[in-house]
Amino acid sequence: AITGTFMESRETRFHTGLDIRTAGSTGWPVASPVDGSVRRIRCSARGYGLALYLEDEEGRTLVFAHLDRFFAPAAERLADAQRASGRYQQDLEFPRGEIPVRSGDVIALSGETGTGAPHVHLEVRDAGQRPVNPADFLDLPDRVPPEVLGIRLVPVDPESPLPVEIEPGIASVAARGEWSVEVLAVDRTGTAPFPVAPRSISLYVDGTLHYRLAHDAVAFDQVTEMRLDQRRDERGRWYRMRRRPGMTLPGRTGPGSTVQVGDRPVELFVVVEDAVGLKSEWAVELRPQTVSRGIARPALHLGGHLLVAEVAGTSEMPPLLEGPGSHHLLAEEDGGWRVALPLEGLEDGTWKLLHRGELLVERELRFPAGGIDGGGAVGGPELAAATQDRLFPEGVL
Repeated sequence: AITGTFMESRETRFHTGLDIRTAGSTGWPVASPVDGSVRRIRCSARGYGLALYLEDEEGRTLVFAHLDRFFAPAAERLADAQRASGRYQQDLEFPRGEIPVRSGDVIALSGETGTGAPHVHLEVRDAGQRPVNPADFLDLPDRVPPEVLGIRLVPVDPESPLPVEIEPGIASVAARGEWSVEVLAVDRTGTAPFPVAPRSISLYVDGTLHYRLAHDAVAFDQVTEMRLDQRRDERGRWYRMRRRPGMTLPGRTGPGSTVQVGDRPVELFVVVEDAVGLKSEWAVELRPQTVSRGIARPALHLGGHLLVAEVAGTSEMPPLLEGPGSHHLLAEEDGGWRVALPLEGLEDGTWKLLHRGELLVERELRFPAGGIDGGGAVGGPELAAATQDRLFPEGVL
């Protein structure tokens, strides 16, 4: 079972190989898939633990890590070095041909050294010691297509609305402005429930490739660029479909810019593919978000037996109506926000209409003696500017 794939995100870096589960136990024979020779062995209590580096006849290096023990030729050299130095930790290199290996030879037993769970980490490096995707050299037991779990629109302009997360099954959302697109996607091998990274994700905008993210290769000095490329949450990994400043990762093609939504619809089409070619697709339309003509400016007024607050705009952060001992979020309308509160139960005092921490309108609400229907000198409440003289340009209600 594959429990970790190439270039999936870890805490601070990319994973540089495949993790192969060993059914919760150690001691499974690890056979060489190629002809070649052992060029290096390492022994450490941390990291890769017991690791063997095998060079094939084409100059590639195969790394087998977290092993329990080496086959005799390598084990004898390790034991000699440990006795001579009196140290457990070793890093030994050998010339080509000193420890030859034929395809099918058992070169080690699987273990759990350097880590907390039994598995084998398999890494493939090219002639320049750059890790490449091991899936290109193996027949993976994968029969389950990857999944797209969400699309997220992240505003680029600080004055833009908050992020918009689109759930599966939603085919259209309203949006306006400049956005960066993220895709939440997972893959599973079919023989284990572990969510792993897919092989590639492609984003098309109006039928044209906008950005493709493929896990083909990564140099060791690039592994910390993971934070420019992915982020994690409890459901999996969000892949940023945008080329961010400072990124040098290979396998990223297309403009990789932001997506603009103006006065016409924009179609996003996402294709997620795994290592054996299984795919999932998802299309969503970003329809232009119109500004309501009924809400021209921020307002706080009385309408019948209601206190009404209105704010124009398309922000994803709802404005707030704050009064004595209570506060109320405005509800979204077509291009604006509104809330209407029955006067019964409201208290005298200052009421404030705020948005993103900015005070838009401030008014004093005062009820007549005896209440609205209590026979007071005035038949209704009074709403005035929050000033000492309680007057404002529109007059006193």
